[in-house]
Formats: sequence, C-alpha cells, structure tokens
Amino acid sequence: MTVWRHAEAAAAGHDVSRPITAGGKKALQSSAEAFIRWRESAGVASVTTLFYRPYLRTRETAELLRHWCLPAHAEADDRLVPGACLEDGAALVDPERAHVLLVSHQPLVSALIALWCDDASLPPLAPGGSTTMNLLCAARGGAELLRHCPEPAQTDW
Repeated sequence: MTVWRHAEAAAAGHDVSRPITAGGKKALQSSAEAFIRWRESAGVASVTTLFYRPYLRTRETAELLRHWCLPAHAEADDRLVPGACLEDGAALVDPERAHVLLVSHQPLVSALIALWCDDASLPPLAPGGSTTMNLLCAARGGAELLRHCPEPAQTDW
C-alpha cells in the first residue's frame, strides 16, 4: 500500500478546481522516479491499482503517477475526501490487489498512515509526499512501514 498526497496546488476560486503547479509537477516526477527505483531495488510489487479523490489536484497527480507507475486499474473514489472516516479509506484495501496506491488530501493521508503503522509521531505528508507500507490488515498497527517520504524532494527517510 502506498499513500500519496497530491502535488503542490495553485490557488483557485473553488477548492475542487485547484490545479497542480509546474513546481508541483516537477517535484512529483522526481519523487515518482525515486519511488520506482526504490520499489524495484526493495523488491516491492508494482502498483496494480490506483484510487484518487476526483478533485482537480488529486486527479492530475493520479494521472501523472498512473503514467509513471503503470497500474492495471485506476479510478476516482469519493471515499478519499479530506476528513473522511478512516473506515472508508480502509474499505479500499483488498488482499487480491498486490499494491494499491491511494492519492488524496490531508488530513486523511496522514491519519491513515498513523493508524495503520500505529505511529502518530511520523511527520505528516506535505504536498507530493508519500509513504509505502506492507499492509497486512486495515486496522491499527496492521502495517509495517517500508518507506516514509513526507517531503516530495526527499527520496528516503
């Protein structure tokens, strides 16, 4: 399971229509390339499924990650809203999927990571940050932290 916060977003009249910035795209590409190199060297399965919140910035982030990570399936899911209950995020976990990638917003992304890793001391994800876990069950303490990169330019932590 990888949880990724959307890339840096520009200001817009409505929150749902905030696009990612040119700097956000560049940082996301660097982070995605580092993620792919790490995933391959660590023997972590390729991303098989990508879920994202259908706001513009998460959709644009997901489209770029889909291009680089090549999941077999990608879809928008309204359960990934900011402030969603954690059970909704957990409902996206399916043991049949080898590696799920979730793209969403704060506070949901960091709350899921803290819950699954049972570690509230992990730094929250900044825009473009990501965390990969070996998720055994979608419950408190059900994951082993494999990689935590709270900043997009950070390639390891």
